[in-house]
Amino acid sequence: VWSFYTQVKQYKLSLPNSSFILLMKIISTCHSPQALKMAISVYYDALNNYKQGSRLVVPLSQSEKTKLSILLLSSYDDSTDYNQILPLNMLWETYISQLPDESKNIEVLYHRAYLSILLGSHQLESAIEYFDLVVKHFTFPKLQLLSELPMAKFINNLCSTSDCSNLNSVIQTIITYGSGQILTTSMWIKILDVGLKENDYQLVKTIYDNYIMKGFADSAVTTEQAIFEDFSSKNQIFNTLNDKIIFQILHTLSTNGDVNLTLTLIETHFLHKSAKGEKALTKELCIKIIESYCYHIESQREWSDISSKTIKDQSIKKLLDVLNGFMIKFVRDNNEVLSYKDITSAMSIKFWNYYAYDENIQKEQTKRSIISESIIHSEENEWQTMVLPRKLSNKNLHSSSFGNMLANMDILREFVLDHIEYLSLDSNFQPKTITLFINCLLNHINLHQNFTATTQVLLQLKNKNTNFINEWLDGDLINIILNTLAISSASKKSSRILFDYLKHNSIPITPDQYRYLLSANLKGYIHDGLHMVLYGYLHDYNGVVTSEIKHLLRDIPTKDIHGHEGTLKLIEFCNLSPQTIIKEVDQFYGNNNLHKEFVTEEPIGNWSKKYYQDFDIRDAGYIKGIFSL
Repeated sequence: VWSFYTQVKQYKLSLPNSSFILLMKIISTCHSPQALKMAISVYYDALNNYKQGSRLVVPLSQSEKTKLSILLLSSYDDSTDYNQILPLNMLWETYISQLPDESKNIEVLYHRAYLSILLGSHQLESAIEYFDLVVKHFTFPKLQLLSELPMAKFINNLCSTSDCSNLNSVIQTIITYGSGQILTTSMWIKILDVGLKENDYQLVKTIYDNYIMKGFADSAVTTEQAIFEDFSSKNQIFNTLNDKIIFQILHTLSTNGDVNLTLTLIETHFLHKSAKGEKALTKELCIKIIESYCYHIESQREWSDISSKTIKDQSIKKLLDVLNGFMIKFVRDNNEVLSYKDITSAMSIKFWNYYAYDENIQKEQTKRSIISESIIHSEENEWQTMVLPRKLSNKNLHSSSFGNMLANMDILREFVLDHIEYLSLDSNFQPKTITLFINCLLNHINLHQNFTATTQVLLQLKNKNTNFINEWLDGDLINIILNTLAISSASKKSSRILFDYLKHNSIPITPDQYRYLLSANLKGYIHDGLHMVLYGYLHDYNGVVTSEIKHLLRDIPTKDIHGHEGTLKLIEFCNLSPQTIIKEVDQFYGNNNLHKEFVTEEPIGNWSKKYYQDFDIRDAGYIKGIFSL
């Protein structure tokens, strides 16, 4: 085509108007950036063809100009050159906009061409702004506009950048002004995939409400519909999505705290199917319901909203009611009950967002106000203060703007007493529910606080129920407590008390728990505690040392072992990892003067890891009373 047209121009041949239109039709089907330049050249020549003076050529009629303009604008669909914006605008202002266009068909094609250039040249931000501007100011029916714009290309570009916010905005625009039919099934699924990968609540909810559950009131299926109706008659996609995708949608809804839609989705896609003999409420679904309650965080409160000491956060009590309902169901059905590991991450978010009166926040607010007033009322460049401005709040996702309220020991103690009393007064609460709550709380403290806070929780439990160890303590709780010991710099004495408690009550100590006890004793002067814990381990496991404990021993700084020949030999003995009998272990300890069952006073020295003895003595006193030793 280009060769033919080059010869026409070279020999200055005159073509009838119909030939120009035919040429433009051929060029517009080429779908290549190079074809656009040819189309522009042909368009200009067609407009000026009559000036050559040939009697066979007459000026283009309005109808012919319209046809040529439509074909020209269609040629921009595959443009990748941002520099084509200027020629397009010149053509529009000089020629195309002068044509009669009562139905706005030509204007729509102009907007399509403009947006195609932006998308093809990767000007995505400009494309988003232009799309919003055109939709806002287009006076004719929006469906006419949206049906012609390159929506598939637009959405593909947004998907490639995982731009969930703008994807949701575009879909909402299509739903509001156009029709969901503009988006094909493959486009809906592609957008859903992006939303699920990014765990974007707004985007996933939009697709769920307007595509997956289209045709169902409130995005729900009633019991009558589940039993008597064919779902495919309302929405063909409803039955085509597998449980894996539905569960991914459920995950996004639950981890973004949409309790109502989480319950509705489970009822619609899982429980109603049980009416047809397909599904029932499983442990995994129960966990998702619990997550939705945990992540359901009310809007961040200003201090004025909770400045009263009488206000109490009741949301965790509501969550405990839900937990207990599931525990009753699992016990009744003889199913596997929930473990704290199933829900601890979500519960930690709930604990983090617990709110209560804290006078320290009031002091901080007053301090912030004074600094702000000093800055506002001071002259420029003259403000001085001993306190420099700094960030005083943090409103990250799933974080309380006041921080971890349970880090305040007074609030923590009141929190434990209040919620344990709530659980204890109602006989319907399962002991397993109480244990689950305690485990989740102490694991939250293990992650975000210290052993002192753990001690305070255990102390309040002891005050509330002197027999709590027998009624509420389980293997998971022992693990959590020992893990908290391991990362503390003030828990050596407490670790020995707990070690004695476990031995005295013939409670098996796992290799991991021994590792925690060892870690607790590798602070400050390490030798006596190390000897004692390893003696217990070697006895219990016939001298076979796990790789994790070997790694822990290898990481002990050389300067802490220097001058202690017995400790060095003990570490070498453990690294050999032979299977030994108890008599050999006793003989080894005797030959090397190692401590089996007692620890001397802490000597003063410059140790690699800091040990806070005063704090340890304080907490150890509580631990001894709690475990009645």
